Amino acid sequence: MSTSSFEEQISNDKEVRFENFSSLDLNDRKDPYYIHPSENPGAQLVTNLLIENNYLVWSRSMWIALKAKNKLKLIDALCEPPQDVTSNEYMSWSDADSLVVGWITHAMTKELAEAYIFTPTTKDLWRDLKEKYGDADRPQIFNLTRK
Repeated sequence: MSTSSFEEQISNDKEVRFENFSSLDLNDRKDPYYIHPSENPGAQLVTNLLIENNYLVWSRSMWIALKAKNKLKLIDALCEPPQDVTSNEYMSWSDADSLVVGWITHAMTKELAEAYIFTPTTKDLWRDLKEKYGDADRPQIFNLTRK
């Protein structure tokens, strides 16, 4: 085999592998339980940490970040974990849910993270934060809508 045909074969192999990887990656990204190898629970998704009086801005920033990661389903009040805890789907849900709990708690002050770290699911954590801090932002919402 000549050098040029060998190089051409390597180039073709790389293109096929890239095309297969790209389509696989795109299909995986559509699955809300998919976890990309570069994602980890210690990642900082938003620049502003949740404190007691910035829930409105923080929750919107976090919502945008979770949407970009295709993880909004996990904070949906109607979303329930798979029933069969021995199923692969449940394991995928559990892994993704734990990842998002990590992202959310890493986007809070240390004191708030310590208070909420034992909340069992992302959905519960999101609901608890909204109940506790969502009402505190009502004057801020009023002022923003007035302007």
